[in-house]
Formats: sequence, C-alpha cells, structure tokens
Amino acid sequence: METKIQNPVLTGFNPDPCILRVGKKYYIATSTFEYYPGVPIFESEDLANWKLIARPITQDKQDRTGVPQGGGVWAPCLSHDGEQFYLVYSKVYSWFFEPFKDCDNFVITAKEITGEWSEPVYLNSDGFDTSLFHEGDKSYYMGVDWDFRQSIGAPQFSGILLWEFDRKTKKLLGKPTKIFRGTKRGLVEAPHIYKIGEYYYLFTAEGGTNVEHAETVARSKNIYGPYEVHPYTHLMTSHETDNPLQKAGHASLVDDGNGNYYIAHLCGRKLFKGNCVLGRETAIQNVVFKDDGWMYLAHGGTQPRSYFTVPYAVEKQEKKGGVIEFSEQSLQTVYQSLRIPLTGKYRILSPRSIELVGACSIASVHNQTLLAVRQEDLAFQASVRVDFHPEKFSHLAGLSYRYDESNQYLLYMSYDEKAKANRLYVHAVRGGWGLPVATDVLVGDTVYLRVKADTEGAQFYYSLDGKNYLPVWEYFDNSILSDEGAKPMGFTGAFVGMYVGDFSTREKKAVFTDFEYVPQ
Repeated sequence: METKIQNPVLTGFNPDPCILRVGKKYYIATSTFEYYPGVPIFESEDLANWKLIARPITQDKQDRTGVPQGGGVWAPCLSHDGEQFYLVYSKVYSWFFEPFKDCDNFVITAKEITGEWSEPVYLNSDGFDTSLFHEGDKSYYMGVDWDFRQSIGAPQFSGILLWEFDRKTKKLLGKPTKIFRGTKRGLVEAPHIYKIGEYYYLFTAEGGTNVEHAETVARSKNIYGPYEVHPYTHLMTSHETDNPLQKAGHASLVDDGNGNYYIAHLCGRKLFKGNCVLGRETAIQNVVFKDDGWMYLAHGGTQPRSYFTVPYAVEKQEKKGGVIEFSEQSLQTVYQSLRIPLTGKYRILSPRSIELVGACSIASVHNQTLLAVRQEDLAFQASVRVDFHPEKFSHLAGLSYRYDESNQYLLYMSYDEKAKANRLYVHAVRGGWGLPVATDVLVGDTVYLRVKADTEGAQFYYSLDGKNYLPVWEYFDNSILSDEGAKPMGFTGAFVGMYVGDFSTREKKAVFTDFEYVPQ
C-alpha cells in the first residue's frame, strides 16, 4: 500500500537538512544559526512522523556569544561509521562583511544519538558546509573552499575540498584536493558523497539559498574525481516556477534498505507578501535510479513535489498544540534561547511556571533573556500569563514575536512614572529601528498577553482575567519576520516567546505561566 505524505515534513525554521538511516530509524539534523541549543535532531521510523529527540550542541560544546544574526551553527552533517555517530558543523563568526567569512569547523561524536556527545574537536577554518563520508575503515571530510580574493558572489565559492579524516585522532590528513568546482549556476556548497554501486555520487547545492537554489549531482568512480555532471545538471530546482516549494536545494540522500531512495531538502513557502515567514523548512522527495545509472526525481522533471510517497500504510499524526511545559528537558529541546543558555537566569517553579531574570535589550547579540519556540504554522495563537513588578522604565517583561534583532515585535509591561502605574507598551523594530509605543492600557502586576498571526498579518491582545481578551495596538505586518525581511538576508525563521529586560541591575525577575502555542 502506498501512502502520500504532505511536504514539508518539518515545518518552520528547519533548514539545511542532513538525513541518515541507522537500522530501522531515520534521523534528520538541521541548522540553528544563532539559537541555543544547537542542531535539532529528529527521529522517525516511517518518514512521516518526526520527533525532536536531541540538541547536542550545548554551552559546554560551543559558545556563540556575540555572533551576528545569521551567524552561529551552519549546515550540520550527521553520519555513522557503523560504531558511532558523528556530527560536523561550522561555527560562523562573521559572514556578511564581504569579502570575508570567518568560521571554525568542528566534529563531535556519540555512541547513542541522544548522547552523551563528546566535546568539540577543531578541524579547520577552510570554508563552511562541512560533511563526512565513511567507507570501510576510511573516512573523508569535505567543505566549501571560500576564496575571499575573488570578485563578490559566485567566484568566491571556488569549489569543494576533500581531505582524508582519521577517526581515531579526529584530524584531517594531508593536503586537500579540490574535487569539484560546480556548474554555471555557481555558489557551490553543501557537499555530501554517497557510494552506490561503482560510483561515488557527489551532492552539492548551487545558486545560493534563495529562489535560484538548486541541487546538483555529479558522479565519479574515484572519490577524488574527475566528476561528471548529471544529464539535467540539477537533480532539483524550483527556480523560475510558481512551485509552492520554493528555494529547493541543499539535499541529502537516504535509502530504506529495500531499494527505495529519498532526498531531504530545504524549501521555503512564499506566503506572506511573497515572504517566507516560516523560514526555510524541510521536505522529502522520492528519487529513482534509471538505466543510465543516474538518479532522478521519481515523478519526473526537476521540480519538487508537495508530497512524497512511502510503500506502506502510515498515519500522519496531527499537531494539537497547547501549553508547553517547563522542564530541564524542554529547555534543552523545545524551547530555545539566543546564542547562550539562560544559566543563572531561570528557575522552574512548576511544570507550568518559570521565573526569568532580566538582562540586555532586544538589540543585544550577547546576553538577552529570551525563551521562545519556532513558529511552525501558517496561522497560530500564542499566549502567556506574566507576573511582574516593574519599578522603573528600564524594567520590562512580555511576549516577543521576532525574526532577529532588526525585525521583531514586543508587547511588554513596564512602569510609567507619570501615571505611577504599570502600562503596556509595544516595541516594533522594522529594518533595524523603532521606538516603543505607549498604549492606553494600564495594568496591575499580572496580565495575560497573546498574539494571533495569520496569512495576512498579526494582532496583539491582552486580558486581565485570562478569559476576556482585547486587542492592543494595531494589526501589524509580520511579513518582515522572514528571510526576505532580514538585511542583508536571513537564514532562520519567526519565533514567539517570553522576554525580560533589566537595563539597570540585571536582577529584575518576571514569572511566566502557561505559555501556550496553538496552530489555528
């Protein structure tokens, strides 16, 4: 029996997927950039239902203090050599100050997918988008060769470098070999190698991660090349089409052990004013091998399809949403903070309540107190109760709906000295600038805050009793909370969550209760 499964399978901010099968279980790792903890690993037994089971890059594994928006952890590659798991990734310190990209590349390992993961081992700083390929007792390491001397754009992505990798010492051996320079599409990156039959198949992304994105496949009987390019050049692209899955590329390959092959790839759904508010997501496509020994999309052509099929019956579990409890586990998986953990800045009071200590402003790339979840749905509602006793204007706590430091909305409670009372304010940052707006709503030390978003925009609400909600401020444009709204460009997605600021002593506390996220 064949079952159709709707794409994308991982909705919301889940870019650069690396898919892997070990035994009967599939795993996908995706990028997290400036968000902490780093790299979600999802597990599935049927390719349809995915559960977040681990985030291995924690503070002791990597400090991301000060990385710019869009920096941090890029393009993880998850692999297995028959004995243990490997995760290689790039930590990017700067990327949009042309012509340079500053990054370090690391590897961590674990016997079990849920850890304990090892401390990071530094590999090199040659480019980014690294990966490992294991064959017998040998392993190979790949990455982009970034040549800052070249003219801005495609020439800087000068090709894919390959090293031999020593599993025992976790060191690169010898000098690298440039095995592939890409095609005319340019911007070659995201390499993965697979050995099938007598050929090594090299997967690379090209065209950049926006609408010109494409997945290119080449093959060789020698891992060092030369590599011949696919008859279609690109296995997949949605460029210059009205395909609902735009930005298709950055793919990785997996088989089910029974001769069926799939690729996991990133995509973006341009819905709000043509912007991808949900960020880059993960979809899956069926691929087949033909008589010429090349793989092709099973449905023909080069465009991704809005569903894929599996040769068995499977029931897709629907997301229900609701209150997201607070626990040490949920703070390491479901919730995320910015760049660093909230060590010393939180206290779990109960599964439904958490106390957060204020820190830097919403513009900081060092020490914000933000605890948030990804927007995973085209329309959603998020609510929370806030108990807070601000004593000055520099104390604030509330509900954040954000993309990055330059594009975000914050509904918060603070103290109004003139009114000698707590007042609700809205701070809208659009393109890097905005001043807080004082609303006419005066509240006590307890208020319920809510945001509702749909495919046209979003609205903030407040309530004094948790039952009767009233709109506050204007119906606002959430299309800026997107890759396209970010400057110079973005890689993440929209988040919603809890924020506390204390610009005086970094000591003011707020209690948040019953944080709820519900798809609409």
